[in-house]
Amino acid sequence: MTANTVTLLGATGFVGGRILRTLVQQGFKVEAVSRQLRPPGLSPNIGWTRANLNDAGDVAKISWSETVISTVFVAMTAQVVEQWSPDPSRRLVAFSSTSALTKSNSSESADRDISAQLREGEARLRELHPNVTILRPTMIYGGPGDRNVERVARQLQKFSFFPLVGSGMGLRQPVHADDLATAAVLAARSSLASGKAYNLAGSEVLPFRQMIQRIGTANNSTVRFVSIPLPAARTALLLLSPFPRFRGLPLGSLERMSKDLVFDTFEANQDFGYAPRTFEPTAY
Repeated sequence: MTANTVTLLGATGFVGGRILRTLVQQGFKVEAVSRQLRPPGLSPNIGWTRANLNDAGDVAKISWSETVISTVFVAMTAQVVEQWSPDPSRRLVAFSSTSALTKSNSSESADRDISAQLREGEARLRELHPNVTILRPTMIYGGPGDRNVERVARQLQKFSFFPLVGSGMGLRQPVHADDLATAAVLAARSSLASGKAYNLAGSEVLPFRQMIQRIGTANNSTVRFVSIPLPAARTALLLLSPFPRFRGLPLGSLERMSKDLVFDTFEANQDFGYAPRTFEPTAY
């Protein structure tokens, strides 16, 4: 990292908040950017800009450092970078998602659209700022608000069973938000990471079924699996979709229960010392 100040976009997000804490702990000054008001009790080393990144006037108010970390949607990061004065020396670390890869061939159009938006955002960023480092996390977890493990834990607490579509043996690598925060800071410091994209996964590979079981155990929930063939699951989802409790459940996520979503993190380890933890779900 070339300077002691970092501009952080998305500072109050689930990962952004962890990055903010990590930067302060490591002695950096931070120019934090968020749609939210400045929380009380923050370190004096944190500057705060409340900004809507879709508003060019708000973007113009941001204090840009020599190092920028962005946790907002990658297409929005590209939109912001379009408004920068050219500065090829600026280090930029931007978050995307492995959904850019895993959802590209989904049977669900919404999944394919998200995948396309992610890939197009990444491509635009590389065009605008060739030294950008792109980080693509797998399934993120790490406490209340993660929207992944938390959702499963709540479901296990409400119901006495968990519907398993297909074999449920598709492999997963959940990644902890704190490990992503560490990775972002390390990548910003590494010259080897400039101009590259990395898939960031947890260190443990486990079947989807076992992942659900571990979440249940951490939350004192007994997990009873009910196997459902994919065609039956499609029909059930269609029939249940009018009910609020079931509205919005994506068919694509059901299909992926039996698919391997595994990524090699060797290059991230070599280039900036990425060393994630094993899967450690917590109580919710």
